[in-house]
Amino acid sequence: MTIQKSLHLFILFYFMHLSSLHSKEFNAANKFANHLVENLSVDPIYPEDIIKFFYRVQTIDETNKNYLDHTNIKSLTHSYLNYVWGNKKFNKWLQYSELNNIDEFKQIIDVFIQLSHKTQFSYAPLEHKVLNILSKLKSQDLIPHKEKLKISDMRTAMSLKNLNPIFEELKKWQIYELLLEHQSFKDLVKQTKNISYFLNILSNEARKHDQIYNGLSIISYDFSTDFSYRNLTKAKYLFLKSLYSVLVNSNSEHISISIQDKNNTYESHMWGKPSRYSINQRPISSYFYHSYQLKLTSLIPAESKNMIVKKLQLLYGSQWNQTLNKIFKDIAIDYFFKQEHFKDLHNPQFRRFQSIVGYNIKPTQKSQDELKEFSRSGKTTCSEFVAKAIVHLIDFLNEAIKSDWSSSSQKGQAPYLEFPIKDTYKLKRMTPQKYFNTLHKNHLIEHIPFVPIIEQTIQLKAQRLKL
Repeated sequence: MTIQKSLHLFILFYFMHLSSLHSKEFNAANKFANHLVENLSVDPIYPEDIIKFFYRVQTIDETNKNYLDHTNIKSLTHSYLNYVWGNKKFNKWLQYSELNNIDEFKQIIDVFIQLSHKTQFSYAPLEHKVLNILSKLKSQDLIPHKEKLKISDMRTAMSLKNLNPIFEELKKWQIYELLLEHQSFKDLVKQTKNISYFLNILSNEARKHDQIYNGLSIISYDFSTDFSYRNLTKAKYLFLKSLYSVLVNSNSEHISISIQDKNNTYESHMWGKPSRYSINQRPISSYFYHSYQLKLTSLIPAESKNMIVKKLQLLYGSQWNQTLNKIFKDIAIDYFFKQEHFKDLHNPQFRRFQSIVGYNIKPTQKSQDELKEFSRSGKTTCSEFVAKAIVHLIDFLNEAIKSDWSSSSQKGQAPYLEFPIKDTYKLKRMTPQKYFNTLHKNHLIEHIPFVPIIEQTIQLKAQRLKL
């Protein structure tokens, strides 16, 4: 056999082999695709088919990943995404589906509950606003008021940011790249990324701001901001505002405590539906309201101030004020995170009503203990919680000072701080306004300016308290 004929035969067998491999690969891809779409309907689309399909593709291993570009799989993926997009009925079906009782489907159902809900809204206008603001921040141009984000825009932005964990979960699926070929999904990922980037800038600046005004502060939630952020109906807003204006002459409806540790800022309050004790990383939305810092130095009794300051200097040195603040912050973080203190606390509506109508009643306490201790029933208003928590913290701080004094070589009575709320006032009758009035009257608080970048980029509506 000549060399030329041998070469021709080699080429012929080579291409026959390639053809055979391609045929096997094609058949394997068809078989795999048919397995994924087996017993699934496209016309009409059944909700349970969507969950079953994405469960199947979620479990694809690396060796079968290449088969995902099969026409049937692409077509079904995009058809199902189109069905999911902004589908309220599908969202409701997911929440009550019997598939929720099957563990292997729960994670997928959670993903599509979020996706079908969040996509009921258009985020393109918000993204355009955010990109414009980011551009002006970069060039250090003034942002006109009309170009700033509204409070309602920020509510939408923070809601959208909640999709980030969903996208992180979807990235683990072998089908993620195929999802990105769906234009609406691709746009949503981009919008979420841009808006989250902006929110992270605000959060980072807020944390820097907290380091300047460190210590314990009290946040006053006002109706004007809540109307925009919490999406109150206009009728409910007007009713509540009128009620507070007439009965307590105040725009403040809620108060909370803000405290920092080394890396984070936390917010602690009676919150939620039902209203119970809560402590979480302080949300960016809380910076839309006015805050007031508690001044520890003003807790030193005026009649013996010089003597107590000298003792504190002897105990903690020339930086005694900073040391005292650090001890106080450590005590507060420990106190608020020991949730067994507060596990039974709740804030029923009638208790809140009592605080409003009882604004000018001022009944006396039965004992000094009632000033400090929470009710056995656990019923506690937001103002009552803040007031009693701060009384506890001052007591704990005095105990720490006394312990440090005893451990030192100093003699005589240990220095101490005093909280001015009298034991003749029933705290469950104390409204946010009344509590702030008491603190202000005793020079215990000072107003904290807004975070500059938040004031620069958002149309803030918060009203200062009448003090």
